[in-house]
Amino acid sequence: MHKTSDPPVFATSIFFVKKFNFNFSTKTRQILSDQRVLRGCILLQHLQGKESMEGFQLLSDSLGQGFMEYNHFNYWFEGLANGTLSLDSIDRFEASLMEQGIDLPNNSQEVIPENVLQTDRLPTSEDDKTCIKNFIHLSFEENDKVELAFANQNCTYRKHNDNDCRVKHYNSEEGKEDIIENSSPLEVAMNTLSSHLQGRELALDAFKVSIAGGQEKSFEALQSILQLNGSMSAKYMSISGFITADQTAKVLKNFKPGALEKILIEISVSPDASIQNIVCMDQWTQATTLICGAHILSTFVKHLTYFKLMDVNFCKTSLSKKDIMQFQKNVLAKSEKLEYCTFDEVRYNRSQFMIAFNGPKSETSSDSFTYHANNSSFNIYYQKHGIQFKKN
Repeated sequence: MHKTSDPPVFATSIFFVKKFNFNFSTKTRQILSDQRVLRGCILLQHLQGKESMEGFQLLSDSLGQGFMEYNHFNYWFEGLANGTLSLDSIDRFEASLMEQGIDLPNNSQEVIPENVLQTDRLPTSEDDKTCIKNFIHLSFEENDKVELAFANQNCTYRKHNDNDCRVKHYNSEEGKEDIIENSSPLEVAMNTLSSHLQGRELALDAFKVSIAGGQEKSFEALQSILQLNGSMSAKYMSISGFITADQTAKVLKNFKPGALEKILIEISVSPDASIQNIVCMDQWTQATTLICGAHILSTFVKHLTYFKLMDVNFCKTSLSKKDIMQFQKNVLAKSEKLEYCTFDEVRYNRSQFMIAFNGPKSETSSDSFTYHANNSSFNIYYQKHGIQFKKN
């Protein structure tokens, strides 16, 4: 057990498998029990030019059906492909509850201090209410390709000839394909989504949408369906890609405030863009968790006092002196709600950081210190690839 002054060390992730598929071979178990090896297998699918669902099916054929949930696989596939995740990144995906798990080897297990907020672990049976059971994942990609996943439906829609759509079903063992004549991939995918939503009051655990550049028609089609369906309930909303701040606000508007607990936002917002339509929304002010990138932190820094938990991924970019000062002034000094924040994959000047926070000036100082901000204080921990802030 670490002393309270030590930097927190989080448990390494555990990959869960379904009970009826627990009888894996010894070699397969070696892969599933080593997170870096399994993530390397996922990255290899991208390097070989495979699509997310195609790569998932290939690994399912090699490792066994149920080796991993598709949504969990896609989280790592996309992150490793675009560089926001590395083989050593903390697993922050909230996977749905599985009945049995394969633990990592004993020498890879790490101790979680009792005084540290446990945000980086997969759910146990006691966390059933927070698990992702109902989800919609929608990805609009280049060349009119669309990926749509929900419940037992995992499909890719792409052009076939000039006027038809080819649909590949990844939930089918045979990898079934259909040709829909005189229809575009966008049209077929949106009809499928509309049918799934129509007449239902879905209580979603997660709604994720990503849009590639030049997909304005895709956004308009999605927005039209969301408006027709009425206000939706989702605990977790993920918006990423080439979406403006105004478009992001339009999407968020379709989700019930209060029910929405966590927001992931990674959009192409410019520094001078108007974000007022987002930050004044109840969906924003009533959420408790924010996951974002460094440029979002800079742009939204004056509007982050609502969040209890924050995770900022710098993708190996630098934390500037200006960002340090703005975060200190507008978040740590003003927020009454913030309990925990982490800067991941960040490069920073430790001396500048120490000066900004009036930290210990000794070169031999420990990897943590306490920062007093108005009526609260934070323990600040230096990590190999990041910084962590924990409210006392």
